[in-house]
Amino acid sequence: MFLSYTAGVIVVSLAIYGFWQIIKDIWSFINNFNNSVLPPSSLVVILKDMENDIEYLIRFLSFEMAFINLKTGEDPIDIVIVDAGSTDLTLSILKKMAEEDDFFTLVTLPCAKKNTKEILPFCRGALIHIFDLTGRMKKEEFKTAARFLLQSKN
Repeated sequence: MFLSYTAGVIVVSLAIYGFWQIIKDIWSFINNFNNSVLPPSSLVVILKDMENDIEYLIRFLSFEMAFINLKTGEDPIDIVIVDAGSTDLTLSILKKMAEEDDFFTLVTLPCAKKNTKEILPFCRGALIHIFDLTGRMKKEEFKTAARFLLQSKN
C-alpha cells in the first residue's frame, strides 16, 4: 500500500466531505431555482407590414396570456406592440384588436423608426424583451420564444 493508515483516513475523510458538499450544492440549487422570483417583465414586439399574420400572432398571445392567467390568476407579462410604419392594413387591424382586447398596448412609430427611447415609457416591467419581426425574426421563432417566455414566468 502506498499510503500509511493516517494518510488513508485523511483521503477518505476528504472524499466523504467533498461528496457531502456536492450533495448540498445540488440541493441548494434545486431549492433556489424553484423559489426564485423573476422581476416583472415587458414583451415588446416590433412589426411592420404583417397584415396576413398579425391577427394570428395577436390571438396566439391572447390565448397564451389567458391560459397562464387561469393557472396563476395574474398577468405574467406586459405586452407592447409597436407598429414601425406599416404601409398595409397592419395598423388598422392592430387598432381594431386593441379595442377588443386590453391585454396589450399599441404604439405607432413613424416610418420604420425603431427607437427604444420612445418605447420604454410604455413598458411597465423591469425586464424588457424586444422581438423584432420586421426582418430579424420569423413568426415561428417568435411563437416559440414567446411561449417559452410566458410559460417561464409562472
